[in-house]
Amino acid sequence: MYLIGQNSIGYPWNIPKDFPKNALKKDDRDKFVKFIDEENLALQWTLTEKAIFLASSIMLPPFAK
Repeated sequence: MYLIGQNSIGYPWNIPKDFPKNALKKDDRDKFVKFIDEENLALQWTLTEKAIFLASSIMLPPFAK
């Protein structure tokens, strides 16, 4: 399991679902996909985080990179 993305507003981190179908049993695969969906939702930027990032990039441009 690994993260892809740039941890940016346009391309946040997420966990891909590209594992072999035969690697897990049906029940385990369903639980794993549910786990991935929950984690990907948690990795999304919230509106507050976006607003703080945009405000800091305007007020403090060198620190926004």
